[in-house]
Amino acid sequence: ETVAQPGPDRILRSVVSWWPPFKQFLGEKRNISWSDIKDDLHFQTLLGDFLFDVDNAKQQANIRFSNTLQCGEPAPAILATQQQLFYGMSSSLPAPSEYLPAKQTVDTIVAQANVSSTAFVQSPIYQAR
Repeated sequence: ETVAQPGPDRILRSVVSWWPPFKQFLGEKRNISWSDIKDDLHFQTLLGDFLFDVDNAKQQANIRFSNTLQCGEPAPAILATQQQLFYGMSSSLPAPSEYLPAKQTVDTIVAQANVSSTAFVQSPIYQAR
């Protein structure tokens, strides 16, 4: 996929998300893979543990829940998450001919991600012009 790979069609330089640290937490501190998660309650319990882990508590700011997150309890249902996308554009204010195809590609990827509810991509660059 050209989205994050080096080359002329590169769109994203990098993505910062809570998901890779969560997968690392599962492997290193729980000795399981994300694919071993059995059900929603198991996921919410592991996510609650992750979000109160001393190395990962900062990730709490990237997730909005349906209720208050409490230490030692399964995490409430997730309402929204935030990831940072770092674009591989030619400049901080690229021409529309460069950023519009990039936005369209990222929007398509998000739309095809089989997210169970509303998902969208927002970036200041889309508002700049």
